[in-house]
Order: sequence, then C-alpha cells, then structure tokens
Amino acid sequence: VELTGYSAQEIEDRVLWDTFYLPANLEAGRAIIQTVFLGNRVQGDEWEIRCANKSVCHVLHSAYPLRGAQGHIIGAIGTFVDISARKRMEAALVLSQERFDLAVQGSKSGLWEWKLLTDEVYLSTQWKRMLGFSDEEFPNRLAAWHERIHPDDLKTMLRLAQEYWAKHSTEFEMELRILHRDGTYRWIQMRGISLWDEAGRAYRFAGSHTDITDRKQEELFKTAEKEALELVARGASLNDVL
Repeated sequence: VELTGYSAQEIEDRVLWDTFYLPANLEAGRAIIQTVFLGNRVQGDEWEIRCANKSVCHVLHSAYPLRGAQGHIIGAIGTFVDISARKRMEAALVLSQERFDLAVQGSKSGLWEWKLLTDEVYLSTQWKRMLGFSDEEFPNRLAAWHERIHPDDLKTMLRLAQEYWAKHSTEFEMELRILHRDGTYRWIQMRGISLWDEAGRAYRFAGSHTDITDRKQEELFKTAEKEALELVARGASLNDVL
C-alpha cells in the first residue's frame, strides 16, 4: 500500500490487475495469477505497475499460492519490492555510457582492458573498427590482440609494461604497429594505466589505442626528404639518392 500510494480502503475490493497492471502487461499479469493458482511460485519478475498518482513504479514481483487446512489453494499471496531507484540508476548509467561512447568515437580512439590475473581482455567496438573488424568478427582474447602486433613492437610493449607494473616507470605510453585486416600495418599510439593490489601487484591494465598512421607516414616522408637533401649537399648525385 505504501509503495503504490493507494490506501487499504481504495484497493480492498478491487481486482488486482485492474488496479496495478498497465494495459501492456495485463495479459501477462493474468497469466501469472493463473500460474500461481495452479500451485506454482513466481519469483523475481520485474514489472512496471500503476501507482495511485498515475506514475509508473518499477517493482520486483513475487507470488505464491495460499493453501487452506486441507492443502487446497484458496488464494494467492504476492509481494512488490520497489526497485525504482535501481532502475533510475541503470537508466542513468546507460545514458552515461552512451555519452562516453560518443566521446570515444569522436576522439577516434579505441579502448582496451586487460585483467592481468586471468588474461581476460575487453576490446571496444571502436578499437576493432580501427583494424577493419566489426565487434563480432574480432574476439576479446589476449592472443588475438597480441598476434596482430608487429613482433618487434610486441617485445617492446611487454618489456615496457613489465617495467611499468614493477613501478620502474611512472607511465605507460608507446607507439607500435598493429596489423590491419587489409594486410597493412597501422601505427597506433598506446596509452595505459594500471591498478595495484595491497601487495603491490598490478592486477588490471586499461587504456586506449589511437590511430596515428597518417602522422607517422608524414614524419617518415619528412625524415627521408631530409636525409636525401643532406646526401645531395655532401655531393651525392640525385640519381644515387633516388
């Protein structure tokens, strides 16, 4: 009564589904009542019900048969547990996640997480798209991730990570090459941060990947151009330089 806002007198002689169930849930509500009167228990169903102020309340609905002295079913007992606060929090979390996903997509970065004690990994949809895969096409497996890193860069990454986990360095950031679906390597700027337990052991590692291929190609072109000009300045012929 307190949950729904109705007084005991208001609902005393009223039919349950006419009072509480929303039109969209009416048939399902009647089916639950029938199930209970057949001797079955119903536990932990999430429902939206109509409250006295015409608002919608979110509840956890359970019901079980009420038996008389001879064991016959003479009624039903039901409970509503208010979960409105939890549902509002869930909705807020979904909205927050959507905003975060939009921000990540706008930054053109992909997110990753590595649980170091179990080697479980999470790779975001944007992370996979950077390599030409859909979310379903690329598995959230550590081996699948590491297999696509250039062998030389993988060794460097693991060495730097070990140094960071041992707190021999204060930050983890590097540039590495990862194999795209089209067979080419993409330059990625990798950043990460860890969490440590009370014993000082890193147990979680998470961060971002940002595609910097265009920038690296421009840097490589400028480096090659500079080296060519220096060779020409030292007397090398243009044909030799080219």
